[in-house]
Amino acid sequence: MRTAAKNQKRQIEALLSNPIPLYAEKCRRSFYYFLQEFFGEVSSEDFKPNWHIKYICEELQHVAHNVANNRPKEYDLIINIPPGTTKTIVCSVMFPVWCWTNWHWMKFITGSYSSALSLESAEYSRDVIRSEKFIKMFPGIMMKQDKDSKSNYRIQKEAGGDGVMLGGSRFSTSVGGLEPVFTAIFW
Repeated sequence: MRTAAKNQKRQIEALLSNPIPLYAEKCRRSFYYFLQEFFGEVSSEDFKPNWHIKYICEELQHVAHNVANNRPKEYDLIINIPPGTTKTIVCSVMFPVWCWTNWHWMKFITGSYSSALSLESAEYSRDVIRSEKFIKMFPGIMMKQDKDSKSNYRIQKEAGGDGVMLGGSRFSTSVGGLEPVFTAIFW
């Protein structure tokens, strides 16, 4: 019994001296928490929480868990909210990055009404992955150096030692229409 108590005390002291692994685990478990934690990496504005953002995060997290666990699709998730309500940051910028912290192998195709917006979202995702904060929290997840363009890039994960596992990818495109469109297809 004393050994277990000592081990628990050491674990608590380790987390108090370096809380980064704790924050990283909270980010992996909650897309909404991840969004709040990394919002400042892509926006100069303060994060303004609202019920719809949390709801969208929970729905996307549910869909991602189903895909990751190879469960059948329960429904089509269509997010139809007005411009300026953080839909692009939540869905197109942060969601793929959060997924890669849990399942480095996921692949995404993202689209928008314009090529410029599609590329901008992809670039913001890369900015999150390259940020000092992300590297500290998720040091094993990085961009594959020889497959790193704005519109098409690949993720890799360190497998321990000198090994590297290839991971998921992101391909960004546009539909050239008049209305904003976002599509995420992962397999």
